[in-house]
Amino acid sequence: MEDLQGPAVTNNDWTIVMDSSCDMPEKIGQGGVDWVLAPLSVIVGEKEFVDDADLDVAEMMRAIKAYPGAATSACPPVGVYAEAFRRSPNIICITITGSLSASYESALQAKEMVEAEDPTRNIHVIDSRATSGKLTLIAEEAERLIEQGLSFNEVARKLDEYEDSTILFFSLASFDNLIKNGRMPKYQGMLGQVLKIRPVAYATKAGEIEILDKPRGEKAMLRKMIERMKEFKSFEGLPVIISHCNAPEVVQKLKEHMEEAASVKSIRIMPTRGLCSFYTDDGGFIVGY
Repeated sequence: MEDLQGPAVTNNDWTIVMDSSCDMPEKIGQGGVDWVLAPLSVIVGEKEFVDDADLDVAEMMRAIKAYPGAATSACPPVGVYAEAFRRSPNIICITITGSLSASYESALQAKEMVEAEDPTRNIHVIDSRATSGKLTLIAEEAERLIEQGLSFNEVARKLDEYEDSTILFFSLASFDNLIKNGRMPKYQGMLGQVLKIRPVAYATKAGEIEILDKPRGEKAMLRKMIERMKEFKSFEGLPVIISHCNAPEVVQKLKEHMEEAASVKSIRIMPTRGLCSFYTDDGGFIVGY
């Protein structure tokens, strides 16, 4: 790729687009860069819960637990991404892992459509190969690079490198939604709940879920989580984002353990939005660093 030619690029010439699996609130970005969230949806029977600012996550979770069948999720339509991509000359888009969602593919189709309309437009779509805090970390890194005045191609290149360096871990307390969606055999899920299993899992380089350990109980899980995180990558001096679904006490303990283990740059705790609440379920949390 070649660097952009022509007039200097300002912050107002950029838009950062993320799907709502990022777990950030609607009002994001403090600089002059334009930010847009493309909402995913959770479908429970005949009702669709759109993961936008108006979503009542608690109501959605009650509906999921009351529904006897399996709830499903839907990615942002191509048209939603296309509308966002028309906002600025330079677009950076970050999506949930393409191996588990069609959001990435939807964004690529929108990129092709908008570039056909205007070949001068620059659009870079990044498969985060994860979800939640990892998307937010990539987006914030994008804003930092943009504010340095780098060209579009330099920003895109550095973000691809940054994405490859970031890691996502998580743990679930409930297996209900995994069982209902056929992601886990019922007998295994029920056995896990009886034994109070708190799996330690991470997002692989292929963007898939891999369970590393199956400790019993919260204390063992937190201990193993810290061990595994340090094993995969030191979080010394790094920003960390922890998102959770109705698990403030356990993530506060995790935060304290992380601060004891290393001098992290920052640790932010935030509630999961609709899509990640659906998959983590009550008591689950996700860590990006």
